[in-house]
Amino acid sequence: MAEKYLYFRTAATAAADDQGQDSVCYPMSKFRGFSMGAAGDMDATADEDLFTMVFESLQNDTAGDDANFDLIAVNITTDNNAKAVWKGLVEAFAHSKQTFLVVGDDVTGEYLHSDIESIGAITLVDAG
Repeated sequence: MAEKYLYFRTAATAAADDQGQDSVCYPMSKFRGFSMGAAGDMDATADEDLFTMVFESLQNDTAGDDANFDLIAVNITTDNNAKAVWKGLVEAFAHSKQTFLVVGDDVTGEYLHSDIESIGAITLVDAG
């Protein structure tokens, strides 16, 4: 079975999509999980309309500490609905016959789940 790839774009326009923090595409095998709120925010209740997707670094930075994960913030429309969105995403990841899945594209407005409002910050770990 071919590996699936997850695509994210947070740029406002196609012309502005010119950096790694604007758009990324991960093999599904690098996905590590979801976290409510902004990553590292111990008060996740302040972010009831946001969750973070965690991936192994695209830069192959394997020094072994928690700083070696790329983070993608996902904004949702319905407060405290992350669990339903996570369930929908996991089902789409597992059951889609497509190998290229657009989780969120802020330029085209295409989202893999109807409650995703936009893609927030894409935080990449520098190689090193």
